[in-house]
Amino acid sequence: MRNILLSAALLLGSFVAGAQGSDPNRLLVVSPDESFKSFMIGRVEAIEFREMENAYTELQLGAINGSTMEVSATMSPTCSSYLLDVMPAVLARQFQSNPAGLFSYLNQSGAGSYNENFSKGTLSGLDDLKSNTEYAVVTASYDQLGTECDVRMAFFTTPKANINGAPSVECKLLNATQSTLTFAFTPNKDVNGYYMVLGDKGTLQEQYEQFAGMFGFANVGDMVKAWGAYVAHDEYEEHTWKDLEPNKEYEVYVLSCDANENDANLQIFYGSTAKMGGSGDAFVNIKVDGYRYANWDNEQKPSLFISYSPNDQTGAYRISVQYATNYDQDPEGYNEDLCQDPPAAMAHWFQYGNITTDYQINPNTEVVIMAAGKNADGKWGKVNTMRYTTPANVSATVNNAEVAPAVVSAGGILGRKLGVKLGNTVGRVPVLKGKVRLEKR
Repeated sequence: MRNILLSAALLLGSFVAGAQGSDPNRLLVVSPDESFKSFMIGRVEAIEFREMENAYTELQLGAINGSTMEVSATMSPTCSSYLLDVMPAVLARQFQSNPAGLFSYLNQSGAGSYNENFSKGTLSGLDDLKSNTEYAVVTASYDQLGTECDVRMAFFTTPKANINGAPSVECKLLNATQSTLTFAFTPNKDVNGYYMVLGDKGTLQEQYEQFAGMFGFANVGDMVKAWGAYVAHDEYEEHTWKDLEPNKEYEVYVLSCDANENDANLQIFYGSTAKMGGSGDAFVNIKVDGYRYANWDNEQKPSLFISYSPNDQTGAYRISVQYATNYDQDPEGYNEDLCQDPPAAMAHWFQYGNITTDYQINPNTEVVIMAAGKNADGKWGKVNTMRYTTPANVSATVNNAEVAPAVVSAGGILGRKLGVKLGNTVGRVPVLKGKVRLEKR
């Protein structure tokens, strides 16, 4: 172990000298997760740097026996103590790149703290684990100075439940329009009930990995139950999903349950909405429909109303309104930004069909109205731009009608949220935090 001891006055003096006239009186030690520990500078005697071997706790897992499992935990020579808990594997993997976050999570959740080795110990408290689900036993170790050091994880999968029969659901696409999909569901005699949820093809697994930790999903089935519709019988059922996007593939996850409410294997079915647009040049027409007062968060403000009309070759399009002073600084950049697909699966990125909306713009203001469409083959057409200067006077018409909520566009102009629908209900919070205990055999 090598020590480097620096005078606090010397080191802090150099920090203060670089502060350019400020007078700091706190020393902050900031972790990668942006948490920090604060010290009053007048009470810091010295700042010391040491070199030590990393502390960690190795794990070896045995078989699961009901609500217990055999676990061996071996501390490294510099390890003084460690936290141990069990969590869904999807949540554990999110902490692999954020060890500091795992320490914080385990401390807040009341995870067990240990300062000894266990050779084939008994880990109890596993009765709430879901069947056929991947979990992880995790350790977060401290060295002899109390430093948060290494984290280790050992993954395991719980046994499958004893399913009564072979519950499954036959799913068939009955009808597809540009905005709806209708499926028929026919469960077999072993189904006591089933859940179904629809999403963009290839995105439901991604959403599970992204949101599982937030909503407490232990497996994909939990997400299907939380976000899906439940059919509490074993009879033929038709279901229509509305407000979908044209030219898009979707997937339906179906989770069946047996008479004891055990989950069967997840089933996935596919369907595509009808085509919109053609293979020619996409183009979106722009028309100014008036300049009058409108309701913005219960306040009447001047609004520029604009209609957008795509041609018959347009499958989807994007719109924007920018201040002319901003647009003129980089017109090519603004045009390129408009002709972009979303960086990830994102609702309401595109518009479809004819729409009319409004933007909150003050009088005597020059703006550039923009629209660009892409055809059914995904090829972008020409960006249509229209310059418009709002009048000095606003129409006296008062509009108290209910409107879509406001949202600030990239150009700082207040617009409307278009096509926003109510979201799904959320899932449950984790139930395993701080419950498991490791004991000697």
